[in-house]
Amino acid sequence: MTTVKDALSKIGPNSIVDLRVQKGDDLDSKDDLRKTMVLDVIDSSIVLEQPNPKIQSKSVGRGMGITYIKRDERGKLGLIREILEVKLIKIGEFKFEDRPTEALFFERPSNVHSASMRRHFRVKVPFSEDAFVEITDLDGHIIGARDRYRIIDLSLQGLKFMCEKKIETKEGLTTDPVSLLSIKDEILTKLFVDQQELLWTKSIIAISLVPGTQEGNVLYFGVEFIQRVTNDNESEKIEFYTFTDRERRRINPYINDLQRKALRKA
Repeated sequence: MTTVKDALSKIGPNSIVDLRVQKGDDLDSKDDLRKTMVLDVIDSSIVLEQPNPKIQSKSVGRGMGITYIKRDERGKLGLIREILEVKLIKIGEFKFEDRPTEALFFERPSNVHSASMRRHFRVKVPFSEDAFVEITDLDGHIIGARDRYRIIDLSLQGLKFMCEKKIETKEGLTTDPVSLLSIKDEILTKLFVDQQELLWTKSIIAISLVPGTQEGNVLYFGVEFIQRVTNDNESEKIEFYTFTDRERRRINPYINDLQRKALRKA
């Protein structure tokens, strides 16, 4: 486990880092990362060159993240990003190599953690794939007019599925209750690949949109995984646990397989 001291030893003066100004708040948004250079690292603070676009004075006092890509044991860049949690305390002038430059002054980091660079990377799931999601309420009851819904894309953090607003049933044309879901609604999502259950999670609706290439009857919903779900074999009571990298490793091979297939077609 990387300590603050270890992380600071990797980012001396002249090191190029990314400043995470704002973390992406949903499945379709990315972190606001701005590349910059370390000017100085001292006991009480870290000094970075003002990036482009500039950080405005109204951001003083805000928490941010100084990030860099971690190297593996062989010295090669991996897919893990170390993030130093810092607070911006001042924007001012700093003399670097005998020239004044506008700089950002941060408090000494309070914490450091790692994040997978693949976590929010979404891979498209072709229609030829046997990949579907079952949607239920938090008690495990089916809420839609269909048993399963086709997955549009998938990441280690969530998925996007397709839903028709109205579908044909024995009773005629009816509204699918799943199409009435709203942002921040919590549901259970059970992911199936090749007819096999791959992952069962409590999820939250993060986005709802009408795809521009589709007719008005189609909706896309993006969900973010928030907890792992199991049920007791005897009581069948649903239980919730922390969603960890263990669960992400269960879907990572399928994501890698989709990437390989896409590369072969390219």
